[in-house]
Amino acid sequence: MNIGNRISNKRKELGMTQQELADKLFVSVKTVSKWETNRGNPEMNILPSIAKVLDINIADLFDEGEDIEKDNYQPEKAIDIINVCFEYGTFILGFVFFFLTFFTFKTSLLNSDFPISDFFGSNSITYNFSGYDVLFKMNGTNFFGVIWVLGIWLTYIFLFVHIALGTIELVVKKKDILDKKNRLSFLLSIVEMAVLVISFIIGILSAENLGFGIIMMVILYLVV
Repeated sequence: MNIGNRISNKRKELGMTQQELADKLFVSVKTVSKWETNRGNPEMNILPSIAKVLDINIADLFDEGEDIEKDNYQPEKAIDIINVCFEYGTFILGFVFFFLTFFTFKTSLLNSDFPISDFFGSNSITYNFSGYDVLFKMNGTNFFGVIWVLGIWLTYIFLFVHIALGTIELVVKKKDILDKKNRLSFLLSIVEMAVLVISFIIGILSAENLGFGIIMMVILYLVV
């Protein structure tokens, strides 16, 4: 804020007109107007009189630090190690769970079209599918299958978003940016949980047994 703005604001606080201020300072009203519109500054020898009439200290006419701080200052925030561990930890645990069994499917050899199946009797084969298998080895052949694979893919991608959010927490120190990052992390967690719950339900309907991996993924996002 310029000295003219300070004179203007203080004059108005005191309910004084430009003419009244000019009369008390023994200057013309045009001079006061010139000061307040920042088209010129008061001479040094008149500053004590201005301060006295406006009932302020001379230093207050030049103290711009407070206003600059209010206008431009962006407070810095210390790194929240809990948030960093939370974001990176979510990725690490989620990544581990993706390589565990997501669901188990059993089929009997008697259902095989090969005659050799009669030789084995009623034996069955058990297939264990991890999140990795769902991502890179399975294709959806119907609507729910596509939704299942898509949901697992989204959950997997979200894990890497947590790395980006953790990096932001480490690198950025501006409080407003970190507040936005925390809100994004919160919204992301809600979306993650919704996607995983849908995938979990589809998994229950389509798989014979759900595996430890997807159960732990659900628990992880509930904690998130």
